[in-house]
Amino acid sequence: MAEEYCVFLGEESAIAALEKSHFAIKSFEYSSGVRVVPYTSRLHKALCCEYGENPPGGYLKGSNSLCGAVADLLENASVNGKVAYIFEEHFGGWRDCESILWENGELIFGPSLEHTDQIKVLGQMHITKEAIYYFKKYDDPDGWLRESC
Repeated sequence: MAEEYCVFLGEESAIAALEKSHFAIKSFEYSSGVRVVPYTSRLHKALCCEYGENPPGGYLKGSNSLCGAVADLLENASVNGKVAYIFEEHFGGWRDCESILWENGELIFGPSLEHTDQIKVLGQMHITKEAIYYFKKYDDPDGWLRESC
């Protein structure tokens, strides 16, 4: 069975700006100063379909899983603080992961498909790699972002 999670992480001010930008974005506090938005299939559909983007074909350059419209939202929110995108999926012995980091309205790292880079991005957010197991409990029973709009 596949295990999968996908989240946006950000400094409180950046995630507050993100929540104001779209009614479907809801976050929870992970640690002092850091908030998490589970990127569920419902949120993906609300964000990507609203902007008329239907992956595949609409992904951020270099990304396997993040559509351009959502990347733009995250980049814009990063004017208010760091924002990261973290994706990981395990199936049998296979692992797919991705990490991206924005700050000051600019892409500063990624997209990277390397697990070690994912740990670096988590470190930039002052989060340990053990957070991965915490995020998994926010599984989405309807599926994840590989669904089309």
